[in-house]
Amino acid sequence: MDNDFDIKIAQTPQEIAATMQLRREVFVEEEQVPEDKEFDNNDFIGCTHFYATDGKQAIGCLRIRFFNGFAKLERLCCKKEYRKTSLASRLTEYAFSFCEFNGYDKIVSYCTTALIPYWKKSGFTIRNDIPTQQVGNMTLHTMQKDLSPSANRISLDRPATLIESEKPMADRNFVGNKALHLLQSIYHSKTGKNL
Repeated sequence: MDNDFDIKIAQTPQEIAATMQLRREVFVEEEQVPEDKEFDNNDFIGCTHFYATDGKQAIGCLRIRFFNGFAKLERLCCKKEYRKTSLASRLTEYAFSFCEFNGYDKIVSYCTTALIPYWKKSGFTIRNDIPTQQVGNMTLHTMQKDLSPSANRISLDRPATLIESEKPMADRNFVGNKALHLLQSIYHSKTGKNL
């Protein structure tokens, strides 16, 4: 069960709807988060949804929103039977790699008090300068992680990466630097030079 899933970027309305259904199950039904707090217009504008599937259904998801100088990881959840597997960490690692490829050096998120040790193991620190929030029956703390943007991130300084960025992000595998190897091979095949 620990490796029986694929991680993808949601591209279709059906894939986004599957992430929202999972969020409804976890946050609204289990955690008693009011629906108007869980779902907002950000789900359709200015974010990227990631999800994991077992081949039949969405079993984990999160979304990333992008701001000036940082990315924000939101709405991370997994089905109950996957909460003691590597699913959440694999979803977040995929999202971190995606953000690094896009040049971000910081990511912030919220977590409950009980999950602070988990987030600290993942490299996050508590932002004590930002007050906690109460949403439903959850007390949320703001956490921050420093990222290491890829040396081969999309950049105006390297036109080949800017041109390559037109390809759909969902077709890339950000974990394991496969996207980097793809960029390097395309650039090399067109110019005879390495990035």
